[in-house]
Parts: sequence; structure tokens; C-alpha cells
Amino acid sequence: PDLTISDADRDLLAKLIWVEAQSEPFEGQQAIAEVVLNRVAADNFPDNVHDVLYAADQFLAIGKVYDAKPTHIQYEAIRRALEELE
Repeated sequence: PDLTISDADRDLLAKLIWVEAQSEPFEGQQAIAEVVLNRVAADNFPDNVHDVLYAADQFLAIGKVYDAKPTHIQYEAIRRALEELE
């Protein structure tokens, strides 16, 4: 599916990836983006990143994103994950 996400959702996802996997290899960071975006694309999950991330008991690190300082690496992981979905 051709999936587009808002800038706000992209920023939120980048923060989550930074919190959960900043010390992981790039592939691990991209994998988190892919999991979230696959859920957004699926019929049985919410249709936006925000609601997927804040769903009960899904991404416990979401409570720590306000201190996150994502870099170009997290945004590149999201870009590549979006390409994989096309």
C-alpha cells in the first residue's frame, strides 16, 4: 500500500525509535519503523502513527518520547521503511 504519514506522526515515530533503539544497528531502528507502519496499513489497527503508538500496552517507551532527540538516522529509518511498504 502507498502509505503517507503526517509530519507530526513522522516526528513522533522518530522519537519513539530514538527512545527504543538509538543504540541498536540501523536495521533494528528500521524494523521498529516497519512494525509501526505495517500496523498503520493493516485493517485491524488504527490508521495513523499516533494512535498505533498510544494504543494500550503496545509501545511502553512512548511515555519517554518527550525527552527524545532523534537524528537523521531515525528519519532515514522511517524513509526506508516507507519505501519497503510501496
